[in-house]
Amino acid sequence: MKFIGQYIQDFIARFRSDVYLEDVSSGTIASGGNLGLDSNNKIVKANEPTSHDAVTLAGTPDYITLSGQEITRNAIDLTADVTGTLPVNKGGTGAASLTDKAILLGNGTSAVESSVHLNYANLTQIGADEDRLVIGDSNSTKVAVYGQGGVPLEILVPFPPGNVSNTAGGDLNLKAGTSSGNAIGGSVKFFSSAAGSSGASINGSNEIASFDNVGNLQIDGGLTTGSTSFVNSSGVVQVATQGTIDHDSLANFVTAEHVDWAGASAGTIHSSNIPTLNQNTTGNAATATNLTASTSTAVGLGTIELGHASDTTIARSAAGKVTIESAPIQTTQMSMTHHNFFMNASSTTNDFFFPYNNLNEGSSTSQYYQRTIAPYAGKILKVIIRPSAAIGTACKLQFHKITNTDLNFGTEIEEVTNVNLNTAETSVSTAFSSATFAAGDVVNVSLIKSEVDTANIQAVIVWEYTI
Repeated sequence: MKFIGQYIQDFIARFRSDVYLEDVSSGTIASGGNLGLDSNNKIVKANEPTSHDAVTLAGTPDYITLSGQEITRNAIDLTADVTGTLPVNKGGTGAASLTDKAILLGNGTSAVESSVHLNYANLTQIGADEDRLVIGDSNSTKVAVYGQGGVPLEILVPFPPGNVSNTAGGDLNLKAGTSSGNAIGGSVKFFSSAAGSSGASINGSNEIASFDNVGNLQIDGGLTTGSTSFVNSSGVVQVATQGTIDHDSLANFVTAEHVDWAGASAGTIHSSNIPTLNQNTTGNAATATNLTASTSTAVGLGTIELGHASDTTIARSAAGKVTIESAPIQTTQMSMTHHNFFMNASSTTNDFFFPYNNLNEGSSTSQYYQRTIAPYAGKILKVIIRPSAAIGTACKLQFHKITNTDLNFGTEIEEVTNVNLNTAETSVSTAFSSATFAAGDVVNVSLIKSEVDTANIQAVIVWEYTI
């Protein structure tokens, strides 16, 4: 059917194929109706509902019904439909993963952070096989709580339930760091700050008290019990005002055990407690008579003054040594023997025995004039030698004795080496340390030169006898 211009069809028109509307103008659907197709594909006008029906889910979540009309959609799958990390400004965390058991911290519009110093951890290493809130780590050991105006920091143990009667309160445990091996545990320390100058500057913090690992308490201030100062900061017990202390009621009190002798007639001493005093009892305590010592009791005196302090004084100068006016009292017998002889041999290895009543020295160990008999037990204290010529810087002086029926002197008992006799006409004193002998021993000394020169010798032997 062909036509030109506008054509109005009064009859039913059917189209056997698709109908395309070209150049359709936009407009507003008239109120009260909507153009649509019915089940027979007939174009009809449907009435507009007077109110919007509620949105209901029908059957499966694959479609939604609006006022009886179905609008299909794809099934919702968040795993497939949502990709990437949901940012904080879209209601997400901004993070793809979070540290296990960590406390989460806000970070503005940036991703939520896991705290490195706040976390829940299993503390089996300190005997607590459970998760606990941990503040700090191996590199962070401080907790800072900020406040001002004297607001206290309280650590509260939970109250008992309101419906449970007679419930004990919980303990508050402060645990210092435990140690390992032979090291000691940590101390529990307390810090505060003293008042500074006026202003807003922060005062420094100082330790004021501590408990060490064995429970010793150290405090910088005093100790007050109730409202009374018990010990001041210097460690002095403050008992001056405690007049109610009665020494008679103290433990282990014995009547008249302590007597105050500051006052007259302060107390009475039982006669059995007064020893016999060998003393003038008329009041002159400086006069003592008849001081005696038994075989078991010695009279101990520092010095003895005879007559007056400026007169003769007997005193002890050392163990076994007594002096009178600083001069020693000789308690042993001292004796000196004089020896003069000529060392006419060049040997630096032979002994030259000192002669007695003879001018000849000799190296023989059996010559009668080169020995003497000790009349008492004693020792040789020293030997003084004066050579007429230099005979060496490393001479030797030897002590010999015979204690049995032998004829000859044997190996020396004591030898003094490095005796310097290398200066002519100079006296040299040489001391022995263990040249001791008994009464009846045959004794003598010998000299060994260290140079080949000969010399006249003058010598003195100092003997000490115990009589």
